[in-house]
Amino acid sequence: MPAVDMRTTVLTYILVNYLYTFVLAFTWYQSKNHRWGTGYILADFLFKGIGMTLATFRGSISPFISIVVANLFMFAGTISMLFGMAQFLKQSLQKWPYFLYTFVFTLLYSWYALVEVNVRMRIILFSGMLAPIFIYITWMIFFRAEHSLRKHATHAGVTFALFALAFLGRVLCAMAGGPVSHYFNQPISDSLLVLTCQVLSIYLAYAILLMINSKLFELTDLHLDTHKKRP
Repeated sequence: MPAVDMRTTVLTYILVNYLYTFVLAFTWYQSKNHRWGTGYILADFLFKGIGMTLATFRGSISPFISIVVANLFMFAGTISMLFGMAQFLKQSLQKWPYFLYTFVFTLLYSWYALVEVNVRMRIILFSGMLAPIFIYITWMIFFRAEHSLRKHATHAGVTFALFALAFLGRVLCAMAGGPVSHYFNQPISDSLLVLTCQVLSIYLAYAILLMINSKLFELTDLHLDTHKKRP
């Protein structure tokens, strides 16, 4: 089976991610008067774009920037998505445990990036610590949120569930696979899972846009109905 050109794939994903970030920024502007968590959601896409951009400069800039800071941006982006979805679904969420969680991730990831260099452990840490976040977001959508809000987030919920499975799959591949020398030179099984995550990211952007716009349309219909009922 031919090797996957990860660098080209990542560069393509970065361009698409920035495009969706621009579209989401417009959607955020439309809904900024509502406390729907769109600012947090926008931050997720922006942080991931920045993180992936920094990662492509690996070997040209400091490993601390291209590995630790890059992955911290991507990790923090998912935490920001959690905050945004909780706000959209009107779920109370204490933020400080997740700030602590991110701090622990940063310490462990820095160790395996700068001290005891181990790409396999970095994959396990990144994917293994984000999988529970995706599972929790999925649980919020399908089991905690009111139906009136859940109906807007169904596509997003399916995407988060698939993300959780993909990240758990990356953990299993990293634990069972051979040596990993470089992010852009991974075993074919893990490379395919990375590609799957990138496809899911594009679908997630669509699902988020659908979620926010359906809520905006619902509000518009309510305002129109209220206006029609006025004498």
